[in-house]
Amino acid sequence: MPILAIIGAVIAIGGSYSAMGREAGERVYHAGVRNAAYQQVKWKVRAAAVAACGAVGGAIFMTSFENQFYSMS
Repeated sequence: MPILAIIGAVIAIGGSYSAMGREAGERVYHAGVRNAAYQQVKWKVRAAAVAACGAVGGAIFMTSFENQFYSMS
């Protein structure tokens, strides 16, 4: 039974990183940042996300962020 709880917690945490990334991507787009401007700071944003969320969490966050941001561009 504890294994199921751990798996559920991992899925919930991953989902929260994904939701945060989607929301951040939408907010950045609505704040007026466009693709050309984002390309100039892309690696700084990625490094900040990895520093804040860790290697796995940062990757999930940035994948959702960029998918949302690029889909709106």
